[in-house]
Amino acid sequence: MTPPSSTTGAPELRSGIRTRLRWEIGIVLALSFGASAVYAIVAIVERLTREAALATQTATINRPLSERPTFDLVNQLLGFAFGLAPVLLVGFLLWNSHRPHLGRLGLGAHRNGPRLWWLRESGGGVLLAALIGIPGIGFYLFAKSIGINATVVPAALDTHWWTVPVLILLALRAALSEELIVVAYLFDRLKRLGVGPVATVATSALLRGSYHLYQGFGGFIGNVVMGLVFGWAYHRYGRSLPSSWPTGSSTSSVSWATPSPSRSGQRSSAHQAADHREFAPLRLAPQRPGKLPTLRLLRRVGNRQRGEQTLGVGHLRVTKHLSG
Repeated sequence: MTPPSSTTGAPELRSGIRTRLRWEIGIVLALSFGASAVYAIVAIVERLTREAALATQTATINRPLSERPTFDLVNQLLGFAFGLAPVLLVGFLLWNSHRPHLGRLGLGAHRNGPRLWWLRESGGGVLLAALIGIPGIGFYLFAKSIGINATVVPAALDTHWWTVPVLILLALRAALSEELIVVAYLFDRLKRLGVGPVATVATSALLRGSYHLYQGFGGFIGNVVMGLVFGWAYHRYGRSLPSSWPTGSSTSSVSWATPSPSRSGQRSSAHQAADHREFAPLRLAPQRPGKLPTLRLLRRVGNRQRGEQTLGVGHLRVTKHLSG
């Protein structure tokens, strides 16, 4: 018996198949962005319960995974490879026996379409990245100015020969994961369950915003709007590649997030000045009347400070809380 195709209407689906689809969606999201959304909700609750204002906190996207450069590279590459496992899973679940094999994920050439389909769609993606990215930066600055967003640090990696290639790979992983799971896969499965296009677009957008909550409410609102735009575009055209470009570019920010090259472990004067401005060696956090002040001691370890509330290993920013 041939399993029902993606075009089969929801009333024709047996109850067992509908239940299986719901479980499948739950498992896929639990292995990917559903879990990220839960962690992001916990993170924003933790941020809001801190004494420091949300706008004074930082949220780092790409962190170092080891204090030793060689093992940092190995761990980054492992993270990239295993991070693609959910993408491979949805590719397996939605694989077509005929060409284009990934057509249900919005990838591959149309029948009788041009061979250079990817070039045309990439051009549309670059245009979409500009249309989304420029207003997005403005909204991020506005959200931070009114205190509803943390300072987003796209990358906190030292300068190595592999820094830029790794950031590009991480951006590629984010683009593939978000657009193929949160949009293409979810659209296909919700359609088979009989969910309408408006509800599907809204669900995808809310999911996209929820796993960005760790950045603050500005990150949530901005990504919900972006999700609505990407969802409408996918519903209208059924292609994943154009929306992958703005997702990857917004995640990597390679051009302005990458540290400048240096020799012999020395950092440029601009980076040293930036560290001096951002990290004071000692400060007292304001407290409510009647409470002793909390002393926050920032200790420089190695040649770089970065991140927040880390575990005190080399090359990381270390924060020590002493309260009376």
